[in-house]
Amino acid sequence: MTESSQTPGILIVDDEKGVRSSFSLFLKSRGFTNVMEAADGTECLAAIARQGSDIHLVLLDLKMPKMDGIKVMEYLVNECAHVIGIIIITGYRTVEAEKRFFRLGTGTVLSLDFLQKPIDPQRVVDRVEEAMCFIAAKRAVQSDSVPSHLPQLLEASSERNRRHLSGRLDQIDRKLDRVLNHQRSFLSNLGLDVIRVILISLLVIAALYFGVDDFIRRIVQGSP
Repeated sequence: MTESSQTPGILIVDDEKGVRSSFSLFLKSRGFTNVMEAADGTECLAAIARQGSDIHLVLLDLKMPKMDGIKVMEYLVNECAHVIGIIIITGYRTVEAEKRFFRLGTGTVLSLDFLQKPIDPQRVVDRVEEAMCFIAAKRAVQSDSVPSHLPQLLEASSERNRRHLSGRLDQIDRKLDRVLNHQRSFLSNLGLDVIRVILISLLVIAALYFGVDDFIRRIVQGSP
């Protein structure tokens, strides 16, 4: 396999061109410039053979013609010497396939995640950013050096986490406002209900104390 360049690559492997194109465009729009595509398992392995350790992460479909995702994993486990991450993205998720995928993972061929289609592209980007940081750190340990792109990856990941946290705080703030408004309305209505209950209770007690007939006569006549 060839020597690595400085730009970490992402390989999208799916037999549906529309899926490949949409993921590729979304990743490129988020700053991942070295994004490649393959239509099946054999094209995937050919791309890895050409690019070598330039490919850091593979987004891998499970069900494909010629060679499926599990077969690709099995081949890489036996042949790949550098650290490479695998994220399965499939519409055919089964418990057995997921277990097999994670069992196949090694110290160099990393079983990172098993995602179900359809999936929000933003979730894919989030997982890719996390995976790229993890892979860069693993490669740094393997080579006993810090990759030049690791600080940028960590900065991008931190910025994404800040945006995510800010968004979550805004959501929590809005939910708290709704809860407080609801509670104020609830307490207001509860106050009126309590007053009604107290008044009715006093009337019942008075009726029992004076007798119903005498109590009604006192109310009608206004006598004490």
